[in-house]
Amino acid sequence: QGAAIGELTPATPSRIEATEADWIRSALLHQPSLLRAQAWSAAAAAEAELAGSPVRNGLEAGISAERNGAWSTGPAVSLPLPIFDDGSANRASAAARASAAAHELVRAQRDVIVRTRTAWAEQELATQALARFQSQLLPALLARRARVRAAAEIGELSPTAVLAAEVELLSGQAESLLAEHALRLAQARLVLAAGGNPRTEALAQR
Repeated sequence: QGAAIGELTPATPSRIEATEADWIRSALLHQPSLLRAQAWSAAAAAEAELAGSPVRNGLEAGISAERNGAWSTGPAVSLPLPIFDDGSANRASAAARASAAAHELVRAQRDVIVRTRTAWAEQELATQALARFQSQLLPALLARRARVRAAAEIGELSPTAVLAAEVELLSGQAESLLAEHALRLAQARLVLAAGGNPRTEALAQR
């Protein structure tokens, strides 16, 4: 049973080797929420540009038919009289939508960067925590169990002391498994923050 306990040390989850800047670059390229904001901003900007065109402003086009002996057809274009509508209201509305979309894009970019940096920091902390368990705590508990067993074999300690050392080791291994689980969750959050795919262009090029 003792040997089996000693073999429970978990392996560190494979770590995606990339810098914080790589993850942020990936998030700015692939995060769906940011892509939607970019598309909306581009569409609003195009609408504002069209609304500012004097040809586009209030233009109506179609086909007219006239009869002068025989029916004839041809293109027809009508423009509103400026005295009634100079298009300023339409331009102002389109400009307001473009401005709002641009501000929303900036906010979305900031949110993506903050989420990615936070997820990156959580992954780094979780990695360090698991490394401490595996490089310091578990080896110390294994060594303590070995010393207690050796002392019990020569009668210096009771079987109860051996049992206590086994329980301590099991408790340490359970904490290490929890630390491994925390690291996997942190990695998953980082991948989602960067666009939902760990093999994004920015990371794959490393």
